[in-house]
Amino acid sequence: MQTLNKRNLANAFKSRKFTKEDDIKLFAFADIFNPIQSVYAPHTVFQSEHTYAKGGRADGTVSNLAIEYKKYNHFKTQRGMDEALYGKN
Repeated sequence: MQTLNKRNLANAFKSRKFTKEDDIKLFAFADIFNPIQSVYAPHTVFQSEHTYAKGGRADGTVSNLAIEYKKYNHFKTQRGMDEALYGKN
């Protein structure tokens, strides 16, 4: 089985220039999620902007893992923590 170097994945992602959320989505998939998925879960599907039957939309999903992109330190605020746990209205 192929192994991945986590530092190389992180360095590839950190070397990018981000100007908007879509840049983060694209490069997170290309530099992090796709390499991990191709080694450890090659038969799963990555979905972007998946909408759930009960409402809400994740920025990305792989199998049962939901991915949400937010500005730096967003989840350190009370509003950010509430949003992570309960979603948006």
